Amino acid sequence: ERARKAEAEVERLREAAKRPDPIQLPCGQKQLGTHTTLVRDADGAAPRAELGGDLVKALKRAGHEPSAGTTAGDPRAYGSFATHLLEARRYRKRLSDQGLKNHPRRQIPKKLENFALAASHGVRPPHVHAVWRTPEAIDLAGLPDEFVLKSNGGAGSRGVYPVRRVPGLADTYEVADETRRRLTGAEIIHNLTTDKKLSRPWFAEELLVSDVGGAGLPMDYKFFSFYGEVGFAFTRHAPMHRGAEGWMDAQEFRYVDGEGQDIEMRTGASRRDVPLSPLLPEMLEAAKVLSRAVPLPFVRVDLYGTPQGVVMGEITLMPGSHVTDLLPLQDARLGRMWEEAEMRLQIDLAHNGRPYAILAGDHPVPEVLRRYLPKKA
Repeated sequence: ERARKAEAEVERLREAAKRPDPIQLPCGQKQLGTHTTLVRDADGAAPRAELGGDLVKALKRAGHEPSAGTTAGDPRAYGSFATHLLEARRYRKRLSDQGLKNHPRRQIPKKLENFALAASHGVRPPHVHAVWRTPEAIDLAGLPDEFVLKSNGGAGSRGVYPVRRVPGLADTYEVADETRRRLTGAEIIHNLTTDKKLSRPWFAEELLVSDVGGAGLPMDYKFFSFYGEVGFAFTRHAPMHRGAEGWMDAQEFRYVDGEGQDIEMRTGASRRDVPLSPLLPEMLEAAKVLSRAVPLPFVRVDLYGTPQGVVMGEITLMPGSHVTDLLPLQDARLGRMWEEAEMRLQIDLAHNGRPYAILAGDHPVPEVLRRYLPKKA
């Protein structure tokens, strides 16, 4: 019965896949219609996709040759950013299962470590007002009227509270976005310290202001970086912070390539009316430098443009969004960049004396962050 249901599901997917699927190409090329079908290479083999002829031709024109031993229509024959990223997630999970806390893949997601690394390479971190290692030590009373409270470990804006003190109301804060939701300090501390997906220590940093885009949450820039090169970046206008009703749908994204030029990356169109910081060229160079400090072929470097200059956000190994809905040619392009970055890294490790470690630079680091610098290899 299970086999019959599985066959029925495969047939349903095969019929659904026969419908034309528009593929949008970069560089001003026309939109193509293609058919993607499900096929089996042998009886009992798992079904796989078979790319339509138009897409295969487009991949070839873009310089993507299929791997030896495959057919041109097999998507597995080409580099894929999404595939490499999902593999990296599995690697990190296995390292975690083995308890290897000091491996570079385990160290990167820590925010204070990111700040220290950035400062050592000449990228300014946000000013850190205080760091607390226990919940009982957290004291908001001595902080400025506006600040951001964070956990050192956490992802996707989880465990991040950009707030302003409400005048005249004790221990009351409002979120620094369009909703102006109110929370007590006790609520914020409880949320931060009891969420099992967050990790200590906790700290307060300055609330940044964007150099473009008006008031509200600062616009961050996310650079998909491949060991010294940038594949693409996006910025977003986010009028509401995580947790507000409809916060994800309210975000607007603009995409640029490694030279800062507008580019289409996903099935959803880029919002070219979202303003770009005049510091974008400087941010691109900073992302390249920071990505080479990490002994991995890919990281995402998050930065802010502010009136005081470029400010560090964080370094992320495994971004959760903008992965599975990339345009096919962009997924292949970034997949090839990942593989070329891996090649450059392996050459540095084998022949150029690079240690397999996160490498600090020579710039001065604020005292509060020095303990979070990577240990010398």
